[in-house]
Amino acid sequence: MYGEAAKMFIQMTNEDSDLRSALLLEQAAYAFLKSQKPPMLRKYAFHMVLAGHRYSKATQRKQSLSCYQQAYQVEFP
Repeated sequence: MYGEAAKMFIQMTNEDSDLRSALLLEQAAYAFLKSQKPPMLRKYAFHMVLAGHRYSKATQRKQSLSCYQQAYQVEFP
């Protein structure tokens, strides 16, 4: 269920609005984190970095830094 939600969030991103795309990418990352046992950590971290980049383009520096920090804290097995 969460995997399908993540795919939908990613499909809804576009080039028009960086802020909206960043929000959708961040939500997709959280959906990947909750999607399976074990969670999809690499996809979570990757989409958090993408969200951080889009927040940066939308001049939302604090939110961008938050996404980068969360992605950095992921430990891969």
